[in-house]
Amino acid sequence: DQAPPAAWRIVSHADPGRTRFVGRERELRLLAERFELARAGQGQVVLIVGEPGIGKSRLLHEFRRRLAGATWVEGQALSYGRSVPFHPVIDMLRRVFRIDDADPEAVVADKIEGGVRRLGDDLGHTLPFLRYLLSVDPGDPAVAVMDPKLRHAEIVRATHLLLERGAALQPHVLVLEDAHWCDAATEDWIARLTDGVAAKRVLILVTYRPGYRPPFGDRTFHTGLALATLSSEEMLRIARSLLEVEELPPALQGLVLDKAEGNPFFVEELLRALQELGAVRRTGGRLVLSPGLDQVTVPDSVEELVLARIHRLEPGPRGLLDVAAVIGKDVPLPLLRIVSGRAEETLAADLRRLQAAEFLYETRVFPEVELTFKHALTQDVAYGTVRPDQRRALHGRIVEAIERLYPERLGEHVERLAHHAVRGALWARAARYARQAGAKAFDRSANREAVASLDQALAALARLPDTRQQAEEAIDIRLALRSALLQLGQIRRIAEVLAEAEALARGIDDHRRLAWVGIYTTSVRLFTGEPMRALEAGERSFRLAEEIGDVALRATARTPWAHAYRERGDHRRAVKLFREAIALLAGDLLRQRLGQAMPPSLYARSMAAVCLADLGEFTEAGRLGAESASLAQALDLPFGLALARIALGYTSLVRGDLPEAAAALDLALETIAGRDLPTWFPWAAAGRGRALALLGRAGEAGELLDAALERAVALPFLFGHSLWVAWQAHARLVAGRPEEAPGLAREAVRLARQRGERGYEAWALQILGEVSGGAEACHREALGLATELGM
Repeated sequence: DQAPPAAWRIVSHADPGRTRFVGRERELRLLAERFELARAGQGQVVLIVGEPGIGKSRLLHEFRRRLAGATWVEGQALSYGRSVPFHPVIDMLRRVFRIDDADPEAVVADKIEGGVRRLGDDLGHTLPFLRYLLSVDPGDPAVAVMDPKLRHAEIVRATHLLLERGAALQPHVLVLEDAHWCDAATEDWIARLTDGVAAKRVLILVTYRPGYRPPFGDRTFHTGLALATLSSEEMLRIARSLLEVEELPPALQGLVLDKAEGNPFFVEELLRALQELGAVRRTGGRLVLSPGLDQVTVPDSVEELVLARIHRLEPGPRGLLDVAAVIGKDVPLPLLRIVSGRAEETLAADLRRLQAAEFLYETRVFPEVELTFKHALTQDVAYGTVRPDQRRALHGRIVEAIERLYPERLGEHVERLAHHAVRGALWARAARYARQAGAKAFDRSANREAVASLDQALAALARLPDTRQQAEEAIDIRLALRSALLQLGQIRRIAEVLAEAEALARGIDDHRRLAWVGIYTTSVRLFTGEPMRALEAGERSFRLAEEIGDVALRATARTPWAHAYRERGDHRRAVKLFREAIALLAGDLLRQRLGQAMPPSLYARSMAAVCLADLGEFTEAGRLGAESASLAQALDLPFGLALARIALGYTSLVRGDLPEAAAALDLALETIAGRDLPTWFPWAAAGRGRALALLGRAGEAGELLDAALERAVALPFLFGHSLWVAWQAHARLVAGRPEEAPGLAREAVRLARQRGERGYEAWALQILGEVSGGAEACHREALGLATELGM
């Protein structure tokens, strides 16, 4: 018996559109050298920058072709992906685990588990976070309700651990293409990875266009590689390779050198255009030029060249190219088939023509065909040729096609659905998908991406008829937007958003939503230095919350209201309300954010500690501050951790333990800088400046206090502002600039009195007495006020 023939499964096609590789030998040597260092355990990062079409992707392709003994992991950033957190990381994982759009959720979960288990049986703890990132049920209910900051950190740890474990088995080359389109979460992911790669067998390659400034690249093991234009001889070699000739006629040489300007993609497009026009052709193995070559009009840019080639396509292929361009740079064939609505034979024929003209090529054939554009520029130009009304209709059909193809996995495609629904003017769907994308981003602690998606949802919602349901949704989106904006320090924008939400809630007489708006408005009044208005807003929301009776709402309503009492100097009343909130926020509510930047239970503990410090109850203040810090660390909540460390630092400062205060506030500033939390900077910087001034380190103290006050006014962050001006006055005295101190101290007293901040007024009077004449009167007044307030 004869043995049956071997069975093969085709999983991808070789790239058919590659011309002969010319030049870049120096760059290839550099990449090879960096890889050898990485192979030896000295991880490397190479940042590759170049104009579109200059050959960044081709360089990587050629390097990969010559590479041996390494695992290649690649992710692509998308032009519409800036609002999609981790989208290049997700792309990498989908490639590594060989996940296809058509895979059912159970298959995706199996592929993830199989891929992880191959790296080690002890990596099971990463599975829920990888599944969550890839929009699959995490398999652990705790992950879905976990605090977003903690989940974000676990996702980063899990993905980095996979790479580290894989690199221990075999050197890895990790490629991130088109980083100029990265979202902030991916930038943070790659920055953390590049910082920790020095001792790992990993070479990281990042490509991007000029004008983008990557947030990494300043370490000794980071290398910048700028791709210059090719030389004249190299351009001619490319042209000879494309035309398969030993020599180019002088007229054609001149045209290539004059027009292409060292850009290899321009050379390819130029020669294709000339061949399509019949100006250059091969006859009997010879290259023949049209007599009128010098009369051929050649565009001055590669974009215009591509556009001219598109216009020369026949109607069938041209129409299919339009559909593909609207889908995106990567084009799944099932999606193209449904959206184009073409019969299979017609679709196949038109695709063959587009592939022959090298507009598209196949990147995968199993389990379903996927195509991609030859170059991102090609897709951009093709998209721009589609009439606006046709483009809008195609985007709409794409939404319907995705919903039809992947009904059980829409969460995985929600960002793409939002993108197409907005451009397809499907406003109800656009609002729904953009809101879901915003919530998904916020859950992953990608606050900038969350803001972008939620803004998109509001814009879509505004296109819909005014109904009660529309108003409720508009309020809820604004409340979610406020929580993301707070962590970004965009206080003025929050005030605008809440004013809109309040008007909508009053319009439909929705007391529950009015209460939440009131709670957030109270906080805004504190930031803008209006404690009396904060008290009024806090009391209104408190009464509404008590009327409604919801425990979480009642507890949360107490926290900013209590803070307002603290700003007025009524520390005892503030502590009473904070304690009530802490008691209510027990059990499951202890760790819940309730849609906010941090769990209210953490906020209540930290702020109660601040109030208790001013009352001299240092033991309880320290206990509550430590509880808040411990919870924030356990949940990996940098926003809450920064506040807890500020509270601990302030407690030590008032108690007089200056080194401990400086150390705690320095840790707060590290958290603020490391996790991009501009909101808390003024408070932490001012407190550390005060501690340093009292320690006699006048220069550092003055710089910190000046920076704190400048940022406080800019944000604004004005609760505590009058006290910090008083601290600035004392720092001037310590720095040997006594002539400036009295004026600043008097300004601090004026601000505190104007705003009704009696506790800060007491501190300011004490400092005014220290830095100016008439000290006895100032100290007596400060002592009387402090005694009245229990300070």
